[in-house]
Amino acid sequence: MAPRRGGSSGDSSGSSDDGSGGSGGCPSPFSQDAISIVNTPIAYFVSYCLFFLVTLFIIIAWFRVKNRHPTSRTLIGPIFGLSLLFQLLNYAILIVATMLQECKTLDMFDYYNFAITYNIFDKLASFLLLVVVLYGVNSLLRSHSGNNPSCMKMIYGSVLGVMAILTVVVIAMQSYNYWTFTEAGWDTGNYLYSTNKVSMAWYVLYMVSALGAGVMAMMTVMSMRSRSMPTNDLTMWVIALTLSMFLWVLFIVIEIGATLASNYFGDHVFEAFEFIIDFFKSFSWIILLLIAKSPVFKPAFDTTDPQAYHQPTYSAASQQNFVMQPPPQQQYAYNQGNGVPQQQYYSQQQQGPVHYGNFSPAYGNGNGNGNMAQVK
Repeated sequence: MAPRRGGSSGDSSGSSDDGSGGSGGCPSPFSQDAISIVNTPIAYFVSYCLFFLVTLFIIIAWFRVKNRHPTSRTLIGPIFGLSLLFQLLNYAILIVATMLQECKTLDMFDYYNFAITYNIFDKLASFLLLVVVLYGVNSLLRSHSGNNPSCMKMIYGSVLGVMAILTVVVIAMQSYNYWTFTEAGWDTGNYLYSTNKVSMAWYVLYMVSALGAGVMAMMTVMSMRSRSMPTNDLTMWVIALTLSMFLWVLFIVIEIGATLASNYFGDHVFEAFEFIIDFFKSFSWIILLLIAKSPVFKPAFDTTDPQAYHQPTYSAASQQNFVMQPPPQQQYAYNQGNGVPQQQYYSQQQQGPVHYGNFSPAYGNGNGNGNMAQVK
């Protein structure tokens, strides 16, 4: 079955599938074989394939948004793209491992080698998503509102630092437990119960951090609205992001809690959880794209827009208001006393253009004050 998020499969025993299910094709895939202990219900496999395509679509949309909205790169930069890449690799690994195992070409030992890789990418994708939500969204909103004190960055850094340490611990413990189900570590003891408790702590702190990030983002948006700054649909998307991040983590916490309490909800309940978790996690990335492309973050004077430049124009009536004086000329006079012509120069005082009316000759802004018009 699919690797459980708490750090173990929950159903493993000392036997293994010897891979002798048949010689040709893929006989009886997704059948509940009593001999094999890592059977995957088909609902899980459908979820892997479906959300692999969804994640691929989000990556394509990410490239399009970055190209069409250059200001969006502040939020959906390399960290955002890396989290999506890790998530795509998660689903790819699960799809390949499930197909090989269900076709009896991969035994249980090798299946858990895939599980170790999946576990690493899964936790890294989740952690980087939290970085974008907590640090990226709040820094973007506060910078746009003009109120981004350094103490807030210290708060973000402290929370993410603790989460980073716990992420490394959880990856190490879960990977070790998966390794104990491989051929190399089969005779080694595991720490399933302790790992589940550490995983529970990680997800609970993750959920609290996501909620805190959403509350701080909403406070910033409300502050922008109180100062009559445009917010457009930011309020709706921030609420949706907070709710989405909360829900997908909540269902994982319920799964782990049920495992710790030895309560089994049934196969169909866990299968439904898989779809809910994958949906809201994917939806979180989609909402981040929508926030990043919001017109609120476009600069008032967009130099990438050719329509943003408005050259000064002069109407015919305005141009007629300028009457240029002729240049100074040489004039000759004769001394009447001795009859000898004497060249004298009379130079008119050089003057600027004579201006009539209230049109300012400075860039034609029509304000009559002689100052350069500013585009706001």
